[in-house]
Amino acid sequence: MVLYNKPMKKLNQLGFTVIEGIVVLFLVALIAFAGWMAWRTHHSTNQAGASVDASGIGVSVRGDHLVNSNGQVVRLLGVDASGTEYACMAGQGFSPAPLNDAEAAGMVSWHIKIVRVPLNEDCWLGINGAPAAYSGANYQKAIKNWVSALNNAGIVAILDLHHSAPGTYKALTQWPMADEDHSPTFWSQVASQYAATPGVIFDLYNEPYLGGIHPSASDWTCWLNGCRNTTATTAKPTQKKLLVPYQTAGVQQLVNTVRAAGAKQPIIVAGLHNSGDPCGLDDSGGNNGTCMEISNMPKDPLNQLIIGLHTYNNTNNGCQTVNCWNTVQQAASTAGIPIIADEFGEKDCSATYMNTFMSWADSKNISYLAWTWNVNTNSSCVSGNDSSNHFLLHDWNGTPTNVSPDGADYRSHLLQIGA
Repeated sequence: MVLYNKPMKKLNQLGFTVIEGIVVLFLVALIAFAGWMAWRTHHSTNQAGASVDASGIGVSVRGDHLVNSNGQVVRLLGVDASGTEYACMAGQGFSPAPLNDAEAAGMVSWHIKIVRVPLNEDCWLGINGAPAAYSGANYQKAIKNWVSALNNAGIVAILDLHHSAPGTYKALTQWPMADEDHSPTFWSQVASQYAATPGVIFDLYNEPYLGGIHPSASDWTCWLNGCRNTTATTAKPTQKKLLVPYQTAGVQQLVNTVRAAGAKQPIIVAGLHNSGDPCGLDDSGGNNGTCMEISNMPKDPLNQLIIGLHTYNNTNNGCQTVNCWNTVQQAASTAGIPIIADEFGEKDCSATYMNTFMSWADSKNISYLAWTWNVNTNSSCVSGNDSSNHFLLHDWNGTPTNVSPDGADYRSHLLQIGA
């Protein structure tokens, strides 16, 4: 009691009773404690060091699966949202999509929990003739607003380097691998801007294809560490193949760049053969019994790496069977690395392949994203037409397309399993 004489005396002088003084002190202490807990929760990290937040939207890697901010295992199902990788360079705006809260609400109506946002290197950096109205700070602001709309809707955003190009070539398409000229700068800026945004995952490079559909061991070494690449590639989709030697940036350099910028979020690492054959079952000379992506995986001090898998029923995709998917899943699980199938789809006028893959992925608790959340303006479905048959929408409000069965089938599946 003696310890409280002086403060109680002062409180009495201010017109407080002893009981009122105790109540005041208790409330002050409670408010201070609550503030400290809020700060601690907002700034806390999980065991692996990845940023998390109190809302639960923050995602991190733990072993071979993903966990939310509360440490609960989560599976994230969603869509790719194509447009932000090409519209800007064509002077068509930031995307054909509205990129707003209403679009995000349409995604929520499908129970979508994750959206991949493809980015354009030139538009982000404002270089190589990217239209000023849709590049540089303007492009970055549009992407930031879109990510905020997704996060506010409870959706995790994957930021993906989709279109890039070395030197003064325009980023109008996909190249065999990231370029040393611009890609590290791109990732340094992106990672810095989103380091304090928990609801974000980084996807280093979309569909690397060094060595084509039959890469060699040296192609994997180049993928990891970079090299002087002389693979034929396109500078524009309408041009013939050009032989363009350029210095590539390896995935290890890009991981290091992201971490040097202070970002702690998970990083998706896409392997060769257009992300379609992580274990190299179709590799030139075979894979000698090892899973090539895992044996060449970059090092991450935070252990927050994810293997990206793309699977389609077309001739350019290497992993199209349950046996192949099992091989990748078992190798990744043994290595303690999670998988996200961040692109999958079907090129014909059915949903049989999609359903086969989803059934398998559901049984393995693997996250997946369908390509793509775009409006199909065609009047009918033509089997084999990859570009239009993958479009899931009739309108931007989330109405599934009636041109092909993919949209309605995927929406029904997500609602049925309670994604």
